[in-house]
Amino acid sequence: MRIAFDCSGTLIRNFENSKDIAEFFRWLQSEGHEVVIWSNSFDYALQAKEEHKLEAECMMKFCKFDEEDKTKWFDVAIDDDMSQTYLAAKSFISASDIPSDGEYKEFFERMKNG
Repeated sequence: MRIAFDCSGTLIRNFENSKDIAEFFRWLQSEGHEVVIWSNSFDYALQAKEEHKLEAECMMKFCKFDEEDKTKWFDVAIDDDMSQTYLAAKSFISASDIPSDGEYKEFFERMKNG
């Protein structure tokens, strides 16, 4: 799966569970998924990468109407702002739903099954 993680309010400046979110990011990578950091500000993406010592591509967010080729859309976007459904992702997961107990496998199964 192609999965995009937001920065501001998700990987950075999320005082409740940003460390859990970064661990979930790493877990997804270890499971073989393509995981990227995307933001409206490229600097935020770089900041999140550095702050959590993530090995990932950083990119600017793009909208569904900017990219009509749905094969380039992300399968899932993880974000703190669930109103951004115009972004080029097929589904969205709230950052607040990521488990803090490290039990990612069951959560991921629910996530990918809608």
